[in-house]
Amino acid sequence: MKNERYESSLISSIKGGTLFKKSDKRISFNTNTQKGAMDLTREKRYLSKVVNEIDTVITINQAESVEVVKTIEDKQNFLKEMRSGIKTRGESGDTSLDVINEINNYFSRYDSLKEQIEKLKLTVSSPYFGSFTFDEEKFYIGRFGVVCSKGKEHLVIDWRAPVASLFYDYELGPAKFKTPSGWEKGEITEKLQFKIEDREIVYCFDTALNIDDEMLAKTLAESTSNNMKTIIATIQKKQNEVIRQNIRKTTVVQGVAGSGKTSIALHRIAYLLYTNRSTIDSSNILIFSPNKVFSSYISTVLPNLGEKNVKEITFDKIFEEEFIGIAKVEKRNAHIEKLLENPYLKNQELDAKNSQAYFERLNSYLSQFFVENFTPANISVRGKEFKKELIQDYLKERKTGSIYDKFRFVANGIISLLSVKRSMAEEQEKKVKLLIIHALIGQLTQKNIFNIYARFEVSEGRSFERTANIKMEDALTLLYIKNYIFGPTAIQGIKHVIVDEMQDYSPVALGIINQMYPVEKTIVGDIHQSVDSKYSKGKLSGILDFAGEDYEFIELNKNYRSTFEIFDFANRIIGAEMKEAPIRRGKKPEIIKLDLARTIPKLKDLVRDLRAAGTESIAILTKTTGEAMRIQEQMKIFGSHLITGQTETFKEGLVISAAHFAKGLEFDVVIIANVDEKTFKTDLDAQSLFVAVTRALHEVYILCEGRPSELIYRTFQ
Repeated sequence: MKNERYESSLISSIKGGTLFKKSDKRISFNTNTQKGAMDLTREKRYLSKVVNEIDTVITINQAESVEVVKTIEDKQNFLKEMRSGIKTRGESGDTSLDVINEINNYFSRYDSLKEQIEKLKLTVSSPYFGSFTFDEEKFYIGRFGVVCSKGKEHLVIDWRAPVASLFYDYELGPAKFKTPSGWEKGEITEKLQFKIEDREIVYCFDTALNIDDEMLAKTLAESTSNNMKTIIATIQKKQNEVIRQNIRKTTVVQGVAGSGKTSIALHRIAYLLYTNRSTIDSSNILIFSPNKVFSSYISTVLPNLGEKNVKEITFDKIFEEEFIGIAKVEKRNAHIEKLLENPYLKNQELDAKNSQAYFERLNSYLSQFFVENFTPANISVRGKEFKKELIQDYLKERKTGSIYDKFRFVANGIISLLSVKRSMAEEQEKKVKLLIIHALIGQLTQKNIFNIYARFEVSEGRSFERTANIKMEDALTLLYIKNYIFGPTAIQGIKHVIVDEMQDYSPVALGIINQMYPVEKTIVGDIHQSVDSKYSKGKLSGILDFAGEDYEFIELNKNYRSTFEIFDFANRIIGAEMKEAPIRRGKKPEIIKLDLARTIPKLKDLVRDLRAAGTESIAILTKTTGEAMRIQEQMKIFGSHLITGQTETFKEGLVISAAHFAKGLEFDVVIIANVDEKTFKTDLDAQSLFVAVTRALHEVYILCEGRPSELIYRTFQ
């Protein structure tokens, strides 16, 4: 339900601007001028025109769909008759194969019509959210484009169209946008923002005085829901810059908590699919996601933007597939819980394995391993022998890269010398190439990745013994070694990768992603929100190394989720600088000191009071899952939902979770339990507390039994 408790009051008057407001099912306006009345009438008339056109197109498409279905049925019946011998050919001499092709084409047409109808139904109740006049031509912007059924007039343009960037990037005055033929320059003389519901204008701002922050504030003040929302009506200039980056360039986004990083990444996917229809579709894009709950939370964004959801993967899933039948790898959530519950386990070894220096030493070791363990020999390919000297010559040309890359280079060279190359089909050539690579791998004197890793660990002053259970940090290095020698196993056809929560990936993990998917990427995260390694400036430099030589780095420093008071409080916990202040104000986080064993009664009181006031989106966050489970047992009477490593879907209402599972999620109110001096005390605890506080849109309550954590006292400085 909509929570009006936090909604800011609608602006009732604007100097020099115009506000149209829906009131008692009528639309009024705040000016007494003749122009204001004419503007209102014009906007109502245009909206009616667009809505009627959408209804017309829906009706036309539905009628065509019925005809297409009937044609498919007729063709299928005709095909049955041909197969039974009643008929041998169609009237135009068509064979059964011709008819099958026709049926497939009609099915494609039906799917296209169905998709168009679904998009139109999605948009008809609110067909656009803004407009602007550029060089005397007025453009309306919506979720999808709307074209007049009787001509080529664009009634509404898609928010991803090149000209739509003017709406996000400029105020009144000179402006330009990029077209395939160059830059189009002109002047914006009017800019409006609308809220349209149920085919009626609720309100409309003339943004001549740059009041879009007010509309944004009103949007942000609304209650959150059980799924991430689209932000096309409130995309800010810096966010738009990220979304519209060229697909052929890797983009790295360092964004503070609440800056919309993940939402922007998803809108970027929609933009890339829209602008590159001929070369990519949803099956060509992959998201590295933190966990299944987060995947559930973001699952409606792309469908609401008219695109199919893309593929998602986690390292837990990769480990399951790579080590199946070999060993059981520690789950990521178990790894984090281990560190949070036993901070002394966060020792020098784990710090080392999360470092850029470790990754560089690993690559140096593997490079030297190749020199010491590879002795080329003659190989025979399709009855033709190739001398070891030829292999050595090719290897001299390819001095860099992994062992697998070098062997692939040799294989390509040998195939180019085969006299039958021209007659080989593509798939056949791939098979021959793999045979050559496997023959070369067979010439390595050591091929056991566990033994190779054990020797590397000795060189690092440590030891490693293979067991049935492998720690996550060891599994990462083992997988990197395997890919380095034998080549990666990857999902085929991936052309762009989204890496979310970049700060949670070690350099080795990022290296594995590059091994598997050497394509352009969109990499987003916040180095202050890592929950398994402490903040360091070197963390960001390692991520930029992962991005390669040609990348675009963009910082997002404004929090659009929380109030100023909440974000200021959170930054003080970790000693971070607030570079840009949030646009909303609210109440300060409340620290509640409790007597022993009073946490559960207080939680129950808070939840009752918040629900009585109309708040439904509430999170009770803890340091560990064990704590969350104990609280859940006492809060079941409220219909609470517990999030653990096994949870697959996000449900709205009262959520109970460890803070690290709540990353990327948001709630109207956050209650953090057991923030005492014994529970929250380390740098990692500070980062975990920062994550918990910044999940809140409106209110934060911090409960402490006994003396509060020293981390809380930082907020008073």
